[in-house]
Amino acid sequence: MSKIAVFLLLTFLFTDQLMAAFAIVEEDSEPEKVRVLAIDGGGIKGIVPGVILKQLEIALQIRDPSARIAEYFDVVAGTSTGGIITAILTAPDPQNKDRPLYPADEILKFYRQHGPFIFQEDSGCRWPGVLCPKFNGTYLRRIAAEKLDETLLNQTTTNVVISSFDIKLLQPTIFSSFKIKDVPHLNVKLSDACIGTSAAPNEFPPYYFEYNNTEFNLVDGLFIASMPARLGISEVSRQEEYKNKEIILLSIGTGVGNTTVSYDANRIWTAGDWKEAILPMFIAASSTMNEYYINSTFKLQPQENYLRIQEYNLDPSIESDDASEANMDKLEDVGNKLLDQPVKRMNVDTFVPEEIGEGTNAEALDRLAQILYEEKIRRHGKSAKKVKKGFFTRSATYWI
Repeated sequence: MSKIAVFLLLTFLFTDQLMAAFAIVEEDSEPEKVRVLAIDGGGIKGIVPGVILKQLEIALQIRDPSARIAEYFDVVAGTSTGGIITAILTAPDPQNKDRPLYPADEILKFYRQHGPFIFQEDSGCRWPGVLCPKFNGTYLRRIAAEKLDETLLNQTTTNVVISSFDIKLLQPTIFSSFKIKDVPHLNVKLSDACIGTSAAPNEFPPYYFEYNNTEFNLVDGLFIASMPARLGISEVSRQEEYKNKEIILLSIGTGVGNTTVSYDANRIWTAGDWKEAILPMFIAASSTMNEYYINSTFKLQPQENYLRIQEYNLDPSIESDDASEANMDKLEDVGNKLLDQPVKRMNVDTFVPEEIGEGTNAEALDRLAQILYEEKIRRHGKSAKKVKKGFFTRSATYWI
């Protein structure tokens, strides 16, 4: 072989290796994405996100057999029953503090096993819901302490954001992993944060406790964050380490009914009319506007970075405080059917949820699982294995 041929061959090989090296550098230099999971409130309706999260964990385990949800998110945010789910997902294993204690299917087990006792009317009160809260909260407090033990907020396996409202200070109390460095008295027991966020007025008594010489007088986080996705994003945006980074958001609702309640402005309104109407108006407006803000924000990011799974036409007979077998069966059925529904997103101009042509929610969860998996592997400096393109069902993935 001539010297020129050898030179050309070496040049080709060197150039090929050099290009490969640059490709690796370019791939590794891709900025990290911030992964946020948010779970709405809704009492026993927490069964619905329980079904969705179980399916997501199945999708992750196709790629990583030992996967747990909390290992794939930088932040988990929850309000009310969503706060309880947040705690279940992020509580550490006593034998391995970096590993979540509970798999996602523990959520359904929790509501099925403990729901009937949590939502059991107070037999010690003559008129529950009138002269006293409908439920005394004793069982919830006991089971929260039992499941979560002495775990503090700073011991969760990933960052958490759990909302509540202090009725004595008349201000929000946000139990956030990001805040405890500067506000150490917020580093409360995870069980206390759960009980505080779920103390729904007239359903459960307000929750009083003390920690680090600070008093807390808490009620349901619904007052400040009916859709905790916005709160989670706000906490992320305040952190220097996450500034200007792409956000991946999974937001899961517990279902909203297509209510027949409406009001007519073409009449004289009395103080009694306003007393009756103000709460449902407030809840409807708060929920819709939170979706408006989130959708407006994510119009600036790739569409696949945001997935909202919500049942917008929930059977009005389904109650958030009815833990009967029949009602829980209905809720589990809602979750399973929701997986087969097309992905929807709120139209920020009409306030109507619309199909966006992204397949079913189950398929979207599978795509999200691949994104989360690749992000986790990339952070560990390994090559992510692409799962072959196929169609995804609620039990398996089939390759085509």
